[in-house]
Amino acid sequence: MKNKLVFVIFGITGDLAKRKIIPAIYMLAKNKEIKDFYIIGIARRNLKESFVLSSEKLIKNVDRKILNKLVKNSKYVQLDFRNLNEYDKLKEKLAALEKKGFINKLFYFSTPPEGFAQISENLEKSGILKQKKGWKKAVFEKPFGYDLSSARKINSTLLKIFNEKEIYRIDHYLGKELVENILISRFTNRILEPLWNNKHIESVQIVLDETKGIEGRGSYYDKYGAIKDVVQNHMFQMLALVAMESPKMLEGDYIKHEKSKVLKNVKIKDVLLGQYEGYREEEKVAKNSMTETFAVLKAEINNKRWKGVPFFLKTGKFLEKKETKITLKFKKVKCLLTKSCPSDSNYLEIRIEPNEGISFEINAKPPGRKAIMPVKMEFCHSCVFGPNTPE
Repeated sequence: MKNKLVFVIFGITGDLAKRKIIPAIYMLAKNKEIKDFYIIGIARRNLKESFVLSSEKLIKNVDRKILNKLVKNSKYVQLDFRNLNEYDKLKEKLAALEKKGFINKLFYFSTPPEGFAQISENLEKSGILKQKKGWKKAVFEKPFGYDLSSARKINSTLLKIFNEKEIYRIDHYLGKELVENILISRFTNRILEPLWNNKHIESVQIVLDETKGIEGRGSYYDKYGAIKDVVQNHMFQMLALVAMESPKMLEGDYIKHEKSKVLKNVKIKDVLLGQYEGYREEEKVAKNSMTETFAVLKAEINNKRWKGVPFFLKTGKFLEKKETKITLKFKKVKCLLTKSCPSDSNYLEIRIEPNEGISFEINAKPPGRKAIMPVKMEFCHSCVFGPNTPE
């Protein structure tokens, strides 16, 4: 980015900004992908310490020089986004930065979805979006509304304020290296793509299990639950990447088009919901809450490639171990042995976290025996690329 850039982050005191956005900006600065930048963090509460320093413990092997630069080039603006008059404080700050050459602006909406339209409208009414030089972009973090009608309503409002090329509706989960690797593994390896269909694959399982509970997010989580929190975004994104047809090119619009075609053909066949013990005693959770913290779905994709192949999606909180993975189970081969046959199929496993990597389980013969046993061919992501690849 040649011109000077301002990150304007609404919801800077939230968990997403602390855990993801500030560490991501730190990595951009460390990798010299951004040089001249400024961060304006916005929230309603009174903040005593730097919002940058609140993310320090979440950044591995901190370079103090880079972190200090983020602290120096940041400013907190206490602002009630519902009050148009308070936007004058932000306008004054941006005007002062424009005089110093910071003409490009990225507005990041790390807020609940009910704030998307109102913040955008107030940015427009205040005159903040009027600029003669540089560009402006608006990033909207999931969830994008509560349901289809609310999402359409948000879209309608945003498109009156921004043009489509300025709008980014994102799911931060897609920034994970092994999620990005799904398409690369599929479409750049000749040995995989011919087998990626219902002739060879028996089932697909997508798991997103957590050992922690809602961690103080009761007011948010109790409105959504497991399905809206992770299934309809993170897990369906992974499903779409696994199931989509080959795009014309591995680029944004082509990928989006093929993913959309898959999701239009997904049919949910069965659902099991649950709630962990003690959830209703969590802070800001209704005492009679029926919000699910556990969900298992069986889905099918009604197209030529996947017809008849079940896709199982499982997620939950307070489970035995934390893991996110995609497992493709291949159909068994015809047994050619008279006494000993493989006990199971072949499996391809894509591990998103932890222990990121890809393994392929095949059948082999142990030395000195006539039996057959499964063995893993393993790709360890951190072993090859190191442990600190950025999201």
